[in-house]
This record gives sequence, C-alpha cells and structure tokens, in this order.
Amino acid sequence: MFVARSTKANAGDMATMRVVAQFLGADRALGWGRASPDPCDGSWLGITCDASGYVVYIIANNSGLTGHLPRETCNLSMLAAIYLNNNSLSGDVPPLGPNLMEISLSYNRFMSISPEFFKDMEIVFSLSAVNANIIGPIPEFVGDHFKYLGTLKLQGNSLFGHIPTSFASTRIRSVQLQDQRGLDKLSGPIFMLNATNIVYLDLHGNQFTWPIPNLASNIEMEYIDLSKNALTGDVPQSLMQLHHLRVLNLSDNSLCGQLPKFIKNMTVKIEGNHKIGHPC
Repeated sequence: MFVARSTKANAGDMATMRVVAQFLGADRALGWGRASPDPCDGSWLGITCDASGYVVYIIANNSGLTGHLPRETCNLSMLAAIYLNNNSLSGDVPPLGPNLMEISLSYNRFMSISPEFFKDMEIVFSLSAVNANIIGPIPEFVGDHFKYLGTLKLQGNSLFGHIPTSFASTRIRSVQLQDQRGLDKLSGPIFMLNATNIVYLDLHGNQFTWPIPNLASNIEMEYIDLSKNALTGDVPQSLMQLHHLRVLNLSDNSLCGQLPKFIKNMTVKIEGNHKIGHPC
C-alpha cells in the first residue's frame, strides 16, 4: 500500500471523518478539523491517507478521547489499521470496515462488541482489546470468519461462555484471554489447543474444565499458561513432544497422576494441584 503524507481527501472519507471526529471527541481533544476539514492534508494528528485520498490509518492512543466509536466508521472503505488504546471510549464497538488488518482498542470503557463487528473483516490478523470493559461471549462464528487472525488479545474483560470450536481450524499464533473479571468467566473444554499453529497461549484466571487434550500436534508451542482454572485429569505425556516449549504453568487446577519428565530448560509451575502424584 502506498501511503501519502499529504494529499486531498476523498469526499466520502472527508465527510465520514467529520462524524468520527465528533463522536470520538477528537475534534476537541486533538483538534481534528480545526485547521482544515480535510483529514488527509497533514493537519489531522494521527491520520494517514493513501495517494488516492482514502484514510488508511487512525492512530490516537493516549489522546484523552471520551466519546464512542460511531457506526459510520465502517464507511472508511480503505481503513487498514485503527489504534485507540488508553482512552476513555465507551458504548458498543460497531463494525469498523472490510479492509481492516489491525485493530487495537485496549484500555477503554466499552460495553460489548457487536456480533456484526466481525462479519465483514475477513483479513484481520491482529485484534487487541485488553482491559476494554467488554462484556459477553465470543461469537461462535469468529474462528470460521477470521481465517487470517494471528494475534488475539482480549484479556482483562468480562467475557464468558465457551471458546468457539471453530478456532481449532484457524492460523492463530498468539492467544491472550486471561483474567476475565466477571463472576462467570470463559469455561468449558479448551478447543483452542486444537489449533496447531499456536505459539503463545495464556488462559489463566478463568473457569476452564475437562482434561488437557493431547498436544502432540502443537509442535510450535513455546508458552502455555492454564493456571487458576478447574482443569481435571492427568498432565498429558504429549507435552514431552513440544520441543520448543519453554514455559508451562498449570498451577491451581485439579490435575492428578504422574508428571511427565520435562526438558531441563523448561519453566514448569504445578503447585496447587493437590492430587498430582496420586492416581486419577
């Protein structure tokens, strides 16, 4: 994608960005539109356009934004990345556009992510909304839809329910869903472990149950934290086949049986499983 530092905005994007500026509160906090109505002429801090005058990047981290994301954002047809971390944005997260590849909305005060948010964004490879106050389940179709999703960071929200089984067929490599805050947290079996491309997995501080599945096909795994859940059964011998694994935290579950003989340079935490060493 060719990015121009200063050009004339497409008329449609210019009109949409006026709405976005107003609803985000960026007209007040960042002065968007104050010097010029054109978001592509270089006067709108954090806005980047391509050579045809379409907005491609919105970057407004740590900007004192106090509004919410308007549904009109999805009219920015060439928007590829949006970063709005560390603000005080609230309300629901609406659909944001069909060409988005990177979304980062962490440390805000959102209420939920609309199911429609996911449906038109088939090429997203990074989604981050850490401590964003999001409440609700992960929609069942997410894994089927986000075929290119590589990084998912939704820790510190109030998500609950099962992880969709469709995640098992994705290319996802890094998953961070730890420390959900509600009384009901993420639970059920960990289908995510059937996704064979995962390198980094952190699901600690939830309510996952069932035994840990066979991990022999997860040959690239480097980091696993499943601590502070309600996992049962033995620690699978298949963990010994993960030659890249460097950190394994299974503490504070209800695991039992004998431990595998782990490689020497692996950090293993298993405390808080009072039946370890005893038959299951």
